[in-house]
Amino acid sequence: MKSILIVDDTFENLYLLRVILQKGGFTVFEAENGEQGLRILHENKIDMIISDILMPVMDGYMFCQACKKHKLFREIPFVFYSSTYTAKLDEDFALKLGGAKFLRRPMEQDELMREIQSIFNTDNFKAKTGKNIQVTDKEVLKLYSERLVNKLELKNIELENEILERKKAEEKLISTNEQLSKANLELVHLRKQLEQENVYLRDELDLVFNYGELVYGSAAFANVLAQVEKVAPTDATVLLQGESGTGKELVARAVHNESLRNNKPLIKVNCSAIPRELIESEFFGHKKGSFTGAINDKVGKFELADGGTLFLDEIGELPIDMQPKILRFLQEGEIEVVGGTEIKKLDVRVIAATNRELKKEIYKKRFREDLYFRLNVFPIIIPPLRDRKDDIPLLVEHFVDKFNKAYLKNIKYISDEAINKLKAYPWPGNIRELENLIERASILSTNQTLIIPGFESKTQASKQLIAANKNDLTLEMIQRSHIIQVLEQCNWKISGAKGAAEILNLKPSTLRDKMTKLGIKKPRKK
Repeated sequence: MKSILIVDDTFENLYLLRVILQKGGFTVFEAENGEQGLRILHENKIDMIISDILMPVMDGYMFCQACKKHKLFREIPFVFYSSTYTAKLDEDFALKLGGAKFLRRPMEQDELMREIQSIFNTDNFKAKTGKNIQVTDKEVLKLYSERLVNKLELKNIELENEILERKKAEEKLISTNEQLSKANLELVHLRKQLEQENVYLRDELDLVFNYGELVYGSAAFANVLAQVEKVAPTDATVLLQGESGTGKELVARAVHNESLRNNKPLIKVNCSAIPRELIESEFFGHKKGSFTGAINDKVGKFELADGGTLFLDEIGELPIDMQPKILRFLQEGEIEVVGGTEIKKLDVRVIAATNRELKKEIYKKRFREDLYFRLNVFPIIIPPLRDRKDDIPLLVEHFVDKFNKAYLKNIKYISDEAINKLKAYPWPGNIRELENLIERASILSTNQTLIIPGFESKTQASKQLIAANKNDLTLEMIQRSHIIQVLEQCNWKISGAKGAAEILNLKPSTLRDKMTKLGIKKPRKK
């Protein structure tokens, strides 16, 4: 029975190899390193050595070298069996030292046994080993040096590859960092936009609730809503025309709510309420430091409305030098932020509204004709309340219900006589004036019946005006007479508490425009 010495510093490897060899009919001796292996060789007859390479005290290469230098052990076939050193360079070095075979762990049991048997069955293995053992210390040193050089070269190649990979990773990291920086800037921009949009929407909530639902009963307003239904699903620009207080903003909201953009914001801009020097910044936004007072970036109303609808109220008040910028957006869909160089492409539907006759404004060189044509794609004319008398009872009921809730009232009734008086009145302030009147009446009423104090004088004046109208007085003359009457009651006070604008429920600027248009001037003191 042949004997085999197995050398490995791992117990599990020794155990598995011992079981396989004993099963194959061999006597097995074990050692944990080359030094122990030499002692066993001196004490026992060994026919083959199977050794690991990486071991403490004396590794496999040194053990092989020691065996080949000893005259009693040099002809014993030395088999390297390793899972750590498995490169071709390691195999060549092992065979030059005198190894009979270089096997790579793990191996199938049958394959391992075939390799061992093939070594024992080779008649000239002694001759082979005899040739291999003729290696001097100088040659061994040379082999070690060559192996070390080769190892270093391989390590250098690995290191160069690793450096190259790290450079690629670093470049990718830099690129990713730049992308993250850009993304972060975009997030900051979006956050500012969202904050400003939230502020804007919070400011707009009151407007939404103040208007309530659409209330109408007249054929005239039903025709308006029929036009809304036709144009709402499109992206066409809409121009709302009508007197102040007729509900143009309400119609604009109806167009937006019935459109495919109703999941995006409706942004309102009152063109007459923005200081001239800030209009461009309010519309298009500005960059930090672009002008005195620009301490932060600002997102403009056009950009806030991206994907949604922009409502340009009182477009007729827009300064003539600002109109080309609106025209450019309507033509190109582009804006340029104040103080910036980037051209931004936006998807915004525009609804404009005016109480002015824009054709007259064009004639007076106060409004651009090309802008008018761009805005007037789908005009909707909203009739005044005096032409919608059938709406008055429903509006009164709606406002009474609203102010019942607001002021904890329980008003349930209004006389037919009062309704008829309301219908007879010309309502120069339109729905706003009616709402204002019902609010005052609700506050002053002490029982379940709505009483409208002080309306007798209004209705009397109205009757006189209507009678006069039959004698060929124009609507402008009727309005002029009524406004003068209110101004005289207020001692010609226009704005502020108890001013004529408040009583008529008009903006002071709108009232002044009407006064200029109708030739109303405060009489000089005598």
